[in-house]
Amino acid sequence: MRRAVRWQGPVVACWLTATGCTSSPLSAASPQASESEAPEPCSADEALAVPCAAARQPRDAGSAVPLAAPAPHAARVEACGPFECRFFDGAGPALEFVLETRPVALGVGEAHAMAGSEHITSTALRFADALLPELRGRASHLVVELLSPDPRCQEATRDVRRVQQPVTAPQSAHNQNDYVELGRRARSLGVEPFVLSPSCDEYRAIAAAGSAAIDQMLVTIARVTSRMLRGALAKNHASGSDALVIGYGGALHNDIAPDAAKKEWSYGPDLVEFTRGGYVELDLIVRELIRDTDVWRALPWYAFFDPTRESSRFLVMRTAPGRYVLFFPGGPARSVPSATSTDAPGR
Repeated sequence: MRRAVRWQGPVVACWLTATGCTSSPLSAASPQASESEAPEPCSADEALAVPCAAARQPRDAGSAVPLAAPAPHAARVEACGPFECRFFDGAGPALEFVLETRPVALGVGEAHAMAGSEHITSTALRFADALLPELRGRASHLVVELLSPDPRCQEATRDVRRVQQPVTAPQSAHNQNDYVELGRRARSLGVEPFVLSPSCDEYRAIAAAGSAAIDQMLVTIARVTSRMLRGALAKNHASGSDALVIGYGGALHNDIAPDAAKKEWSYGPDLVEFTRGGYVELDLIVRELIRDTDVWRALPWYAFFDPTRESSRFLVMRTAPGRYVLFFPGGPARSVPSATSTDAPGR
């Protein structure tokens, strides 16, 4: 039976920031999409009306989406150190370049805004304003990194909320509401939004993890996101559709080639395998949010990016096959009011 996901009611939000979630090794492994492994809890896949077994089956080789020849782009191409940079005058051409191989899954990652940046239009709202409308009629599902509480395990949900507090406390007060607004915009464009729906066992595992709770939460987010995106892909495949499915959340989760210490935090490798290469990683960067800190300087593109250069244009940097970083043009101060927290998504 399909359970509708409504955009109302309380949520538990996890905001993945470099300041709060980068120090510890992982304590659990994410699932692999293989037919031979034992079934996992079906709560997330049920929300998409896809059996767990179906969500594990990779696309048949004969049904893989063919790659289109790269289309010409009205953009100047130049080297940014070891990477390829292209400057675009609009969001549409920039996104077309990112999607030129016609992937079936797109993992979008952001660096969450920190407290004190509330006057800057957030990454989520810029994605909703500039890029999401370009996907009308092309994307079917948007899985947003908000954890939906399960009423069957309220105590564990409360415990997880407490675990998150050190991570969310230093962040912008708008972050959660902007994700809610992103879901609303998606629905208005015909893209069905879903929040993450961990099982009670998964919530309890986080709550019981003690000092490793943050690690366990990051692993769980990657696992549930992968499960739901694979479920959406299986549903599309069963109906003969090659529509795009999108994951949106912290940039720690969408990496195709994550660092060894963080690999269980990312659903990227699962999606690459499940789609037989039909997955693209896209990180979104708001220039005004970049800071001269160790965390930002550690990013591979940091040394090769000048935020003041051609700041009125979209810049797409290709850092490896299937891996892109999109820098938004400089923008005005926030003008769109956020939804109130009482309007947050629920199951």
